[in-house]
Amino acid sequence: MLQRQLLLGRRELLLLLFVRLLLLQLQLLLVQLLLVQQQLLRQQLLIPRGRSRAARSARSPVPVAGRPLLPYNRVMVWVPLLLVALVVSGVGCARVCRAAVAADTRAGGDGGELNVCEAAYLAGGPLRVTDLTLVSMHRARLLLLAHTGWATVVADTGGRDELERAVLGAIGPDGQSRIPAVRPLVADDESVRALAAGLVARGLALPEEARRSVASGARAVRAAFLLTLVLGTGAGLLVPAGERGEVLAWFALPLVAAGLCLLIARADTPGYACWASPAGRRLLSGLSLADPLTALAKRGTGVLEPELRAAFRVHDRQHLP
Repeated sequence: MLQRQLLLGRRELLLLLFVRLLLLQLQLLLVQLLLVQQQLLRQQLLIPRGRSRAARSARSPVPVAGRPLLPYNRVMVWVPLLLVALVVSGVGCARVCRAAVAADTRAGGDGGELNVCEAAYLAGGPLRVTDLTLVSMHRARLLLLAHTGWATVVADTGGRDELERAVLGAIGPDGQSRIPAVRPLVADDESVRALAAGLVARGLALPEEARRSVASGARAVRAAFLLTLVLGTGAGLLVPAGERGEVLAWFALPLVAAGLCLLIARADTPGYACWASPAGRRLLSGLSLADPLTALAKRGTGVLEPELRAAFRVHDRQHLP
């Protein structure tokens, strides 16, 4: 067990700590509920059995302005909400932790060096590879990427590699097509899938199942944070003002745990985390941005000159006559 924990990174240890803290708070909450239940039983045992009807009616609640008709149970109002918040936050943190541990198990091995297409896939997935190929062909004067969002074949040389041939095939025999229509076709091409399979085999990219697990874990933590915030606010509004601080303090731990899980996921896993394994992220971080194509592979189309940025930002729309 100790050797397994030593293999975990700082992120995984923090997430495990959050899960354990949530379980501890759940245990404390159950203990408090047992104490409250025992206190209520003692109060019931202290009530005399031979009380007359008049005495019982004298203690019955009377509707008074500003006071509720039924006696107020301060425990049962917010405890179910806290239980839901604890369970949801614990499940979300556990899913993120499990996905992170599964991703780190693929970090072993020597990934070697990356070419620019492999870096583009690790940083942004198949669409980033497509954007890199389009810009590379544009700079080689094989394509013309207009700021209006059209890609036009300038010199049909048949393509220098499989990716360029996929781009030419997606544009079609007319030699001109809109960029938003070309990008998904190239991203789904067999050449891109072969590139991804090679990176997965080298331990640099996450397989599809691991990507889904990481994405679903992040969504679960985000939903847990929002739900805990809503439940805590609702519980604070339901209890009297004098007890509001105690109730909000109980909701603080699941809220902080979910929030810190989100911050750790954003800080420790940048935007390319859904595609790259930890080994792939280390290789990406060592790439220099001096080359424009490498900068495009790592950062996306935002590093391009304004005209090319406009070409990729144009969406499909029907032009009025």
